[in-house]
Amino acid sequence: MLEVKGLSFSYARNKIFENVDFCLDKGECLVVFGANGIGKSTLLSTLAGLNRPRSGSIVRPSGVPGYIPQDGGIFEDMSVGDNLRFFAGALGAKNALSSPLPFGFSANDRRRVSKLSGGNKKKLSIVCALLGSPGLLLLDEPCAGLDLNYRDELQGLIAEEKAKGTEIVYVGHEPGEFFPFFDKLLIMRREGVRLYTRSEVIKNDSDGLNGLTAFLRPLCE
Repeated sequence: MLEVKGLSFSYARNKIFENVDFCLDKGECLVVFGANGIGKSTLLSTLAGLNRPRSGSIVRPSGVPGYIPQDGGIFEDMSVGDNLRFFAGALGAKNALSSPLPFGFSANDRRRVSKLSGGNKKKLSIVCALLGSPGLLLLDEPCAGLDLNYRDELQGLIAEEKAKGTEIVYVGHEPGEFFPFFDKLLIMRREGVRLYTRSEVIKNDSDGLNGLTAFLRPLCE
């Protein structure tokens, strides 16, 4: 279980976020939503253990979290296969390379990462993060600027990970990208943060995506 209590973070005297509280059970996904510059990426990197919070606590599932930052976090001057072998070795998961990998990547792929499309770079970063079969997956705007086909593939992969019991924290901007899989919604605003469950956001199943969009629209203005 991912359990976050009273989490606050500041750069010097500049408060980024305060008193973040939530918990996730196995197979649940929390979506973090808010305006640009509000601190969503900082929250995610703090959950990954890269920042020391000013106060509060984080209890993570055992093992190394699978963290995918906005820039992907992979080595552009190396081949696809070299990236996969490096991360598999770092995560103690070399055996994972003998199994079919998501999105059709393989350890024998000699393409240089710098030559890949933006979508394929993000796919590769996700595959590298998944090599260690993490109990916690942290995704920072994985759909930003990418096409609908990629979004559909990613939604399918997230559904598979949830079915395995992976806990997921997902930073997203477009309701259509996270509507199929979110269980909880953390809204970040200058006034503070607030947590909602799916049933609180979408009152009736018939509302569907329209209900989520209507709920979020005032928060974007």
